[in-house]
Amino acid sequence: MESCATMFQGRVATLAPGHGDLFVLTLLGDRVLAYEPITVYDRAVRRANELAKVRSERPFTVKVLALSGREARKLLGISGGISSLAPHEYAELREQIRANCIAALETCRDPHVMADAYDVLRWLGAVQ
Repeated sequence: MESCATMFQGRVATLAPGHGDLFVLTLLGDRVLAYEPITVYDRAVRRANELAKVRSERPFTVKVLALSGREARKLLGISGGISSLAPHEYAELREQIRANCIAALETCRDPHVMADAYDVLRWLGAVQ
């Protein structure tokens, strides 16, 4: 039987979207829980808050980070670090990035965000 005194609830740390942010990354420790278009930032924060209500034997923090295309590529190791991915993982990652960029282009009217999404798509070879 566990004592309530030894149980912890998690906490949520967020980095709100700024100019040019295209993606929202949700992390628990070193695990990526979700990598989504910035258009679902509020939903990601709500999910993180729900997850933080779970009781655990150790304290934990769920992080919700807004990232630009360049930051996402760097943080997720897309430029250079992808050589260790299995072919199906690589294909899934590229498809998710492409889908996120297209969603950002369809739903966001910030010219900086649109330009960054377009740059990422061009980098992926999805546009000429």
